[in-house]
Amino acid sequence: MNRRQFLTSTTIGALAAAAAPRAALAQGKTGTVRVWGEPGPYGGVAVDGMNEWAQKNAPGLKFAIETIPWSDVYPKLMTDLAAGRPAHCISVESPIAF
Repeated sequence: MNRRQFLTSTTIGALAAAAAPRAALAQGKTGTVRVWGEPGPYGGVAVDGMNEWAQKNAPGLKFAIETIPWSDVYPKLMTDLAAGRPAHCISVESPIAF
């Protein structure tokens, strides 16, 4: 086995090993995952992709978008943190987030 074959086989094995537990852990989960997103199409598209993943890997999970303008994120975050129910995910479409 040469170096390239070794690296290819170990990389594929590592990726498969890393992906398997995630799907297995998600299978028993149920409920709604709250996702905050900016107004516009991107948050909805991201949530559609998450729901597609959930149908295959965690049928009990549902992802729901909550559209929030940037001006309301900080007050809503502080209010929801104080209430003990912050969003599970935040979808950011800003080019500076990359």
